Amino acid sequence: RKAKQGVYNPRSADTLNHIAYEYMIDELRSADIPVLLVATPHHPMVYPYLGPDQLLGFNQTFERYSNLSGVNGINMFWEEWHSSMFRDRNHLGINGREYFCERIAPHVEQILEEDELDEDVIQIEGIDLSDYLESTCQGTDRSQHIASQIEFIQAESYSDCSYGDGIAFQDRWKTIQDGDHRGSGYLHALPEDVSQYKGNILGSRLDYNLTFDESGEYFVWVKMKGNSYGNDSIGISWKHSSQDYVGIEKYSSFGWSSKGQWEWEPEFNQPPMSINTTTGEDYTISIWMSEDGVMLDEILITNIESLSPKSTDPYSISNREILCKGTDKTFEIKSIGQTYI
Repeated sequence: RKAKQGVYNPRSADTLNHIAYEYMIDELRSADIPVLLVATPHHPMVYPYLGPDQLLGFNQTFERYSNLSGVNGINMFWEEWHSSMFRDRNHLGINGREYFCERIAPHVEQILEEDELDEDVIQIEGIDLSDYLESTCQGTDRSQHIASQIEFIQAESYSDCSYGDGIAFQDRWKTIQDGDHRGSGYLHALPEDVSQYKGNILGSRLDYNLTFDESGEYFVWVKMKGNSYGNDSIGISWKHSSQDYVGIEKYSSFGWSSKGQWEWEPEFNQPPMSINTTTGEDYTISIWMSEDGVMLDEILITNIESLSPKSTDPYSISNREILCKGTDKTFEIKSIGQTYI
């Protein structure tokens, strides 16, 4: 319905908006104050509803005013920004405002110093920020090789990552090197202000790329902790190569037996997430921040279904074979002569 309304069907002249713009621009120019006109994008779901030349009136108005003496224009309207940058259809959200400030500040500084920009109308072609959250968050880009029955992955050694959507952008995984942990540190979801991300809002994501020496079913445990029921949860899932995730499960660490210490999760009667693997294929385990304040130290990958790191110290048995495997061959005993085994 909005696509048929006036906001997306602007005229090129002779409206109250044009009169207002012309008045403000004339007043500022007469006072020798430089003018910068800026157009920001709308939510990426808007553009597929717009027809060819539907916003021609907007383009003509922007270009005409931006080419007046003492006026400069930066037209970002046709750039494709990630949906997480928006609060709604036409207002920027937290990380949208942050990115906008990064883009606009150098132009404002140049106008203050030189009274003009290099071009009258600046419209950069080909801006595509559809992967903005992923491209601004960097991991090791390495893949973990699972060759033993028990393998540990340090939480801070994630292969790739993504910042959270919308308001979840404010909380990020920070590596902390103080206190009790294994490896070079642990990850803490900060700042901690009791934010919880549910429904369609996904918190910051961590990816761990894996390959497996042997096909089969593997089980995933996470060493984590929180100080209360409000800061102890993550979402976890896995996917094969470029396929979709199988579904997000919830791991929580604070329970009646917890005092905020490191514990292997999942808790109580919930079984650990399992991955069905094929040798030589690529897999990804992903962890999402569900609540800020939660802390992660390690991930345990094992093909031993009966292993419970809550009751058995996994470090003490990680360097020896737990399961005994044979050839699965049946020997045929001859009725005459000898059979050697």
